[in-house]
Amino acid sequence: MLKALSESPSMPRRPRLVIPEIPLHITQRGINRAATFLSDDDYQRYHEPMVETAETGSIRFHAYAPMGNHVHLPVTRRRAAISLLRCGSSINAT
Repeated sequence: MLKALSESPSMPRRPRLVIPEIPLHITQRGINRAATFLSDDDYQRYHEPMVETAETGSIRFHAYAPMGNHVHLPVTRRRAAISLLRCGSSINAT
């Protein structure tokens, strides 16, 4: 059976359509689904930038579900780009 080009592992994902005030469900995984949170300190380092972002009012966090190797973030964009949030969280959590 043929796979669609968007399903090919060698093709990048399509850009996410982000519309202000429309909720998104973001999932962030570790590389090769490896553990991303090894200690309580890891959870805290991931959580702190989210609190700072929420305080700016640019993104509304509806929930925060950290798992051992990934995180679920239902959010609503107000002003800032979602990709900036994800990049900042990744940098600060490593």
